Amino acid sequence: TRVNLAVFDIDGTLTRPYPGEDVSFLEGLELAFGFRDVDPNWASYPHVTDTGIVSHLCESRWGRLPTTAEMTRFREHYSSAFLARVGPNEGDEILGAAAFIHSLRQSSAWCVAVATGNCRLMATLKLTRGRVPCLDVPMGTADDAISRADLIRVAIARARQAYAVAEFGHVVSIGDAPWDLRTARELKLPFVAVGNRCGDISVGARMVWDYQDARSV
Repeated sequence: TRVNLAVFDIDGTLTRPYPGEDVSFLEGLELAFGFRDVDPNWASYPHVTDTGIVSHLCESRWGRLPTTAEMTRFREHYSSAFLARVGPNEGDEILGAAAFIHSLRQSSAWCVAVATGNCRLMATLKLTRGRVPCLDVPMGTADDAISRADLIRVAIARARQAYAVAEFGHVVSIGDAPWDLRTARELKLPFVAVGNRCGDISVGARMVWDYQDARSV
């Protein structure tokens, strides 16, 4: 029997959302690029990832992509603003997430990877704060790709290498947002939605409220 791979998003999937994150992202954009009047409706951007949003803004306003130095400066400002705003009880795990991840990692039938639209620095901060044991699993982040589909491909490729698996039996995507569902459909992956933010998930997907509920899937 071939081993399977579960690819998890972070925000709203493994950890609870941070109310001050959008403001921190906007502050990072202003400090790093001088951008103001930025539309915070992230779903309206072509790629809902840190680098995707920044790249879109730079191209639309400056006619070019951000430089490596500019992206580094943005990550620093974004993470600093985030840490300054985060409350003591914000970013806790979604109920049962840490125990569920631990059980999957102990299983001979499943491997675990992470694919997040955040940069690696922010992903590390959130997983650490949420005490979710995923810091050492194969990961695809916005540092690796602009599109969510590509960063999931990166996570899968790294998982194959890390777990020495030529081909997984099944690869399942777990997320919470409409763009997570769209990406899973683009890649033709089965999808598990955490919470009801995705709306009508229809064919090829399941919905759970938390990871106690997830044990029934």
